[in-house]
Amino acid sequence: MQVVSATVLIDTLILVFAGMTVWAVGGYLKLALVPLALLTLAVAVPTMWACVSVAVLAFDAETNPENHSRSSPSWTQLPPEDDGTAAPGAWRLGPDGQAPSRHGERIG
Repeated sequence: MQVVSATVLIDTLILVFAGMTVWAVGGYLKLALVPLALLTLAVAVPTMWACVSVAVLAFDAETNPENHSRSSPSWTQLPPEDDGTAAPGAWRLGPDGQAPSRHGERIG
């Protein structure tokens, strides 16, 4: 589900930006129907390539086993002991080095 969410978010931004670019350039240059269609085609090809690339990269990142192993660094992991360097409000890890399954214990 995270692959779909990331792909939809980023692809939506790419498509909106591409559409607004065609609209702005077409309006600024006062393009007729055929030149506007050619501009749309010229922008659509790299836009579709970018959307497919985002989907492939998101799928590769989500299915890579290194991203889901216990030894992989994660933004949720903090040092097991509070040495005073953790940000206020950060979550303390459990004794096994993993984030707590319930609400956990707050630092600071």
